[in-house]
Amino acid sequence: MHYYKFNIKDWTRDTAHLSVEEEGVYRRLLDHYYESESPIPRETKLVIRRLRLAGHEEAVGVILGEFFTLESDGYHHHRCDEEIAKYHAKATANRENGSRGGRPKKPVENPNGSQEEPSHNLNQEPLTTNQEPEDQEQVAANAPSPAQGRAKSDGKKRGARLPEDWTLSPELAAWAKTERPDLDDRMIRAMADSFRDFWVSKTGSSATKLDWAATWRNWVRNQRIGGAGQRAGPTKPSAHLNLNQIDHEEGLKLQADGTYRIARQRP
Repeated sequence: MHYYKFNIKDWTRDTAHLSVEEEGVYRRLLDHYYESESPIPRETKLVIRRLRLAGHEEAVGVILGEFFTLESDGYHHHRCDEEIAKYHAKATANRENGSRGGRPKKPVENPNGSQEEPSHNLNQEPLTTNQEPEDQEQVAANAPSPAQGRAKSDGKKRGARLPEDWTLSPELAAWAKTERPDLDDRMIRAMADSFRDFWVSKTGSSATKLDWAATWRNWVRNQRIGGAGQRAGPTKPSAHLNLNQIDHEEGLKLQADGTYRIARQRP
């Protein structure tokens, strides 16, 4: 169980005499009981370690002795056992109702005292996330699988994020080498790592795509390799070459071709 009803009035009545330490220990033991759905073991060392109750062993003994009953399989809490049994009974009923198409509708009583089957009301209020846990289980039993959830109600495909464990397939790697012969295997692997890290860390609606293979192909087409892999081309001579050989006291003058010449002063 991942939830249980907590009655503040009952809790205050039963624990008013406890110290703050004992009340905290009691609450941790209850949480563990409901989560594990099993009694507290007779040997409490592992439970004390798991619940970080080291140094509070005396309080643990006080709570177990007052609120729990020692049986052959451990310390039982009768209220917890009852709630766990109710939870599983409701969960079983919800699964059975879900397999039959949902919970049966209650008949509607007419003013004349007769009963009739309820009609479907298209204006009924939608279910909310604040419904009771047993209703949530019923909805979950009727919910579509993750694969079905990728399609919208109008039949259109829904985009998805790139999986965190995405790796470049041999087919996409071969396509990249054909499309970009200037790339070697090492460059393609590095490009794939960059592709994965970029899209996995990206947020927002733009991080979802309909076709990740097409996104990879566009990524390869648009990548530009810099540094040693950049294609060399003719370079324009700098207009500032050999400035260290010029007598700067005589001044420089920019010419039309972008170079400088010495502007000599006339005597």
